Amino acid sequence: MVTVEISWFWFAALSAFESAAPKPLSSHHDRQALYVTRRPGRTGRRRSTDSTSPQREWVGGMFVPPLYLLDREEPYRPSLVAWLELPEGTVVGQDVVMPEDVDGAVAHVLREALTQPATGVPRRPDTIRVADAAIAAEVRAAVRGTIPVTVAPTPELDDLRDQLLESMPPGDEDDSYFAGGRVSPAAVERLFTAARALFAMKPWSLVSDIRLLRLDIPALNVDGACLVVRSQTSGRRGMFIFPTPDAFDAFMDMAMQQGDDIDSGPTDITAGHLALVYERVTDLPRSKRREAMTHGWRVDSPDAYPMVECRDADGALRPVVERDVEIVAACAMSLGAFVLKHASIFSSDTSTAVCESYFDDDDLEVRFTFPCDALSDVDARAPVDDADGDMEFDVAFDAEPPPPEPFRPRATRNAPCPCGSGRKYKKCCLPADEAKHADRRQSPVIQESDERLVNRLTHFAISELGNAWESFGDDFHSVRRAVSLAAPWSVYGFEVDGRSVVEAYLDRHGRRCTPEERSWLNAQRAAWLSVWEVLAVDPGTTVTLRDLLSDERRTVLEERGSLILASGDALLGRVVDHDGTSFLCGMHPHILAPGGAAEIVRLARERLQCKKAVPSDRLRNAAFGSYLIRCWEEAVDPGDV
Repeated sequence: MVTVEISWFWFAALSAFESAAPKPLSSHHDRQALYVTRRPGRTGRRRSTDSTSPQREWVGGMFVPPLYLLDREEPYRPSLVAWLELPEGTVVGQDVVMPEDVDGAVAHVLREALTQPATGVPRRPDTIRVADAAIAAEVRAAVRGTIPVTVAPTPELDDLRDQLLESMPPGDEDDSYFAGGRVSPAAVERLFTAARALFAMKPWSLVSDIRLLRLDIPALNVDGACLVVRSQTSGRRGMFIFPTPDAFDAFMDMAMQQGDDIDSGPTDITAGHLALVYERVTDLPRSKRREAMTHGWRVDSPDAYPMVECRDADGALRPVVERDVEIVAACAMSLGAFVLKHASIFSSDTSTAVCESYFDDDDLEVRFTFPCDALSDVDARAPVDDADGDMEFDVAFDAEPPPPEPFRPRATRNAPCPCGSGRKYKKCCLPADEAKHADRRQSPVIQESDERLVNRLTHFAISELGNAWESFGDDFHSVRRAVSLAAPWSVYGFEVDGRSVVEAYLDRHGRRCTPEERSWLNAQRAAWLSVWEVLAVDPGTTVTLRDLLSDERRTVLEERGSLILASGDALLGRVVDHDGTSFLCGMHPHILAPGGAAEIVRLARERLQCKKAVPSDRLRNAAFGSYLIRCWEEAVDPGDV
């Protein structure tokens, strides 16, 4: 073993690069070097001058220490090149190499060491040993075949690297959320807000197996990353982002080799990743505690302080920059809403493909896809059956919509009308057919816009209303199974302190809404939840409904629902009237027969003490809506809930 004493002049040299651009490799001799000297009395022997002295062997190579420079946009790590002379263990050549200069660097340092070694007079070794075949080829070219070069392990350099790592002084990166001024207070505040939202959803409590989501954040150049939620049983709670599926696979291979229990999720992630983990307040540096108190960053639990962690592929902790915090905060906020809607992805085996985008108030898009490789398999329109046979709709908000079907008239304009009236088609049913086609094209656009707004309102509710808003779930036996009603009800009907989420949002951020968005949100505020009877169905187009409480009637555009509803069915839902057209925006997934619905109507009238048509204003009452949901849930067969 080669034991060396390390001087820290080279660390001072590296720190100088934080404020100045690195010099090219050709000017490497102007830099401070890594000085290594022998420790007296520890190892090595005095070199003999007689003819029986052992052969001199030079061992060379390059390694990357966990040291980061910050003079560029992203932190980066320089490499260290060293040449040792054996058997003494003397360092005869060394250099600090920038990432763009690594090609040929080992051979370059060797050439300089041959003419101007770090210690002693110029000399040539009897043999040379390196651990890499590509480097060996460069070295052979440098010495022009005059010195034998072998490819074999270089444990002496490994010892040098280990001594260097043991001697490195501890950094202070973890002492501040601002990371030495690289992260702004606004970014940290967004981190705390998003971390609170995700902690409230507790996705790790749902994880029964590894669930890998694809993550895309186009504005932050995140493309095809992989997100893993850490399980409750694995210790530290949080979420982990791997740059590619291959990076995650490499980590899993490492976990299997180390015997980790991968079935419960990663337990000791040291491969390259970006993560949000939650720490106890007692484990935080005092400086971070003071920052949180000074700036008023809120947490909902003493063990819920957010920490952003970056690691390179070899497990080295990388300094945090603002972009890291922005990625983690955007992902955490959106993941909370995604978990609310798709809890089954984390808690049970499912083959349902889901691809959804979430937008914040600045229209930053975060897109999740499950399974990770299923982006091209998501059908944005088709209903899917879950494992229990319940019909639910998983909508891919951002999936590329199919091109609209062209209008196909049922006859030529001057031909007799197919309805049998005897009039020409253009004078009879053609205008109505054209209007119906226009409505069918309008419906998907409205639905997509509403999905985006529901996501935005959910973001707002999670960050601003917290636990008080989450209690909307108490109205349902299972929010997951009733999400087709629960999601819109949570933001349009349920109230916190006498106001719905949409009302609170418009008061706070109404100026950010486009005129079209404001018009739609006001239409949602005017809608009400009630029991509706299906009077007629035009499959693939419309459903005609009658409110069994208010006695109002609507013909709603409902392409998907019209495929599963039949005359006489009763549904619990919300009908929205907008620009002369009605839409079904929120429907409980379970349909009741007329008898079951009649009993709920009877209970509702008793509660309202109204035997005649109920005014719609009374039906907009949030407490009554919650009562109606609970009655409907109780009427559903418990085995179906």
